[in-house]
Amino acid sequence: MASSRSLRWWVLLAFVAGVAALRWAQTSSPPPKENSRVLLFAPNLNEAAVVLGYGDRIAGVTDYCIWPDSLLSRPRIGGILNPNLERILSLDPGLLVLQGQNTTLRNFARREGIAVANVDMDRDLASIFAGLLRLDAVLGGKESTRGRTVVDSLRQRLEAWHSPETRDTRPTVLLVLGHRAGSLQQLLVVGPGTYLQDLVGWVGGEPVPDDGSAYRNLSLEALVADPPDVALDLRPGSQAREADRREFEAAWRRLGIESTQVEIVDFAGVLVPGPRVDQTARALRQALLAALGNSR
Repeated sequence: MASSRSLRWWVLLAFVAGVAALRWAQTSSPPPKENSRVLLFAPNLNEAAVVLGYGDRIAGVTDYCIWPDSLLSRPRIGGILNPNLERILSLDPGLLVLQGQNTTLRNFARREGIAVANVDMDRDLASIFAGLLRLDAVLGGKESTRGRTVVDSLRQRLEAWHSPETRDTRPTVLLVLGHRAGSLQQLLVVGPGTYLQDLVGWVGGEPVPDDGSAYRNLSLEALVADPPDVALDLRPGSQAREADRREFEAAWRRLGIESTQVEIVDFAGVLVPGPRVDQTARALRQALLAALGNSR
């Protein structure tokens, strides 16, 4: 049975998600024709649309979509920063779904009479749940219950990776997004307000102290002054080997940091804030346990 703390956490997520779902119509353009073809300009939005059961309506995908396989043969439409407007027009979509603001696409859609909706699910875990509900409302109408079913299922799967450890007993964890090969120069790390940091706490880690930035560069001086207990190097789809872990570990030891235990997270979807976050939680939990095992 879930702990009271766990239940409170999910109640908060559900409340935030519900409010966002009710507000979707206020920030979208006039609704498209029923069952019209749709283009979604982010990998997580495409994944969410498929999981919600709207995959047959997706006319094309961005250059960065990697899952599911059923989408990979569809026409590529560029990305949010470099959309292929000619190809988009040739696909005759009735709706564009954007994440964040994009003047180029909005102006294009206005000229061509294409409806536009905004669905943001790229921040913390609450935004993912809210985004699933909102996308369902956009694609299936406000009476659709698909979103709630998907959210409830995802919530149950995430429970499997929840750690009941108290904050005082958790190891501090640093999530590394990038660094110079063979060293820790140009270290880019994850900060607060992100689903990744939420998941660290969920699976039993304590995020390292930060300056409030969602993603930031961390100096080597700061790293040496206060090293984390665990460092997880996020390398999506890399098929990491033990040699990769040892290379990452060696970079820490060259700085004189002996206490930090390291591991690599190579789940392909780790950087996609969408309906596969339960798999990201599993990957983080397994990497955390592996790193702690290396210290024994």
